[in-house]
Amino acid sequence: VVHSNATSIEDIVSELLNELAVQLPGLGTAALAQRLRERQVELTNVIGYGVALCHTYTDGLSHSVIAAAKTVQPVQYAGESVEILILVLSPANEPQGHLNTLADISRFIMNDSLRKLLLDANDQDSLEQVFKAK
Repeated sequence: VVHSNATSIEDIVSELLNELAVQLPGLGTAALAQRLRERQVELTNVIGYGVALCHTYTDGLSHSVIAAAKTVQPVQYAGESVEILILVLSPANEPQGHLNTLADISRFIMNDSLRKLLLDANDQDSLEQVFKAK
């Protein structure tokens, strides 16, 4: 979980990928960033309520990995204001697990009280507490 000063979705995604690369050596961040950009062109990642959900498959993972960022200032993306970006990377050979993870995140975001806690979080510790409280 990152409290981000970035001013574009692309910068937030890069920030999250760089954080993940520290924990997952060998993660091909440049290729993943490119794949995520291509997906953004095909279909918006904005799911509403100030939240964007970027996701893709990759080799080299044994399970899905989730990273999240809350922006200091809302970022305009696809005509909407985004304050929370959630990034999901899943193993290439686990499409059902990927879909299950996306469904879990969607249910989390649709919960008004949890979403409000996320949007009200003002630092990294409070963001992490919201995700742990789920």
